[in-house]
Amino acid sequence: MSKILCIETSTEVCSVALSENGTMTDFREDITGQNHSRLLTVFINDLLRSNNLKATELDAVAVSEGPGSYTGLRIGVSAAKGICYAASIPMIAVCPLQAMAYAVVSEPERYGITKLPTDVFAPMIDARRME
Repeated sequence: MSKILCIETSTEVCSVALSENGTMTDFREDITGQNHSRLLTVFINDLLRSNNLKATELDAVAVSEGPGSYTGLRIGVSAAKGICYAASIPMIAVCPLQAMAYAVVSEPERYGITKLPTDVFAPMIDARRME
């Protein structure tokens, strides 16, 4: 039974999820903006406590590797590295653009899309400043 703590801080959304055997079992999320430094460790602590888990009981920590907000990525990766180092568990880097594309391709009906074999998906993250 694999338990993975998942951290996403590459955009304005700060989220932490717990995955068991590939299924999300619990999560914490804030969509109000750049509050990652204030909320991330609180979310992690709350998620582990409410699921009666210690960091040493996790099998890995998955964290977004970018592209995305430079500061947000530093906060997420720093927290992940700290947990992994202290608990002696591996860290998994996840590309948020690939994750976004996979979500749409695997469940197009959820997004109101009729997928054709010739369709190409180009996930994008707002870089601000009209970029």
